[in-house]
Amino acid sequence: MTGQEEEETRELERLRWRSRRGLLETDVLLQRFVNRHLAGLEREERDCYAELLALDDNTLLDYVLGRKPVKLRWQGLIRRIGETDGMS
Repeated sequence: MTGQEEEETRELERLRWRSRRGLLETDVLLQRFVNRHLAGLEREERDCYAELLALDDNTLLDYVLGRKPVKLRWQGLIRRIGETDGMS
């Protein structure tokens, strides 16, 4: 494994860990998304996902459920998270 591959693996594990949430609903959504899609995300999508993980659980859930308007940069990823759970 090259140094770049090792760094990418570490980054994916950090994102996987940060996806664990205190609010059950948000935790379930993110765990399903991570298990199905995290490894296939492009660099820009991983950066957006990291930004989403910096949000509090309720705000993130509101975005996924369509209760709050979402930044254009996050719209595609938010839609994918919701679709992973069959919510959209």
